[in-house]
Amino acid sequence: MIEAESLDVLASRAQRHQDEIDRDVVFFTIADLAKRWRCVKSTVREIPFDQLPWKNLGRGLIRESRRYHRADVEAYENAGEGTPGHRPRKSA
Repeated sequence: MIEAESLDVLASRAQRHQDEIDRDVVFFTIADLAKRWRCVKSTVREIPFDQLPWKNLGRGLIRESRRYHRADVEAYENAGEGTPGHRPRKSA
């Protein structure tokens, strides 16, 4: 049987481990992506949620503060559409 003290130690270790994982997670702002893709911020905002998901860390729609997870950004970049500042030209 596991003692309560042992559970506290395990819970503490689990929390430290989760904190380490959280520090490694990178979220991009709209400005970060605009700079990365060499485009204006409004171009980043125009990308639909289903193509590039974001988390709203602001206060509702008035003070929206989008953050984009690194894995979602990389998936968007690798989807074949190119990035907003570097879309492949369509042949006429």
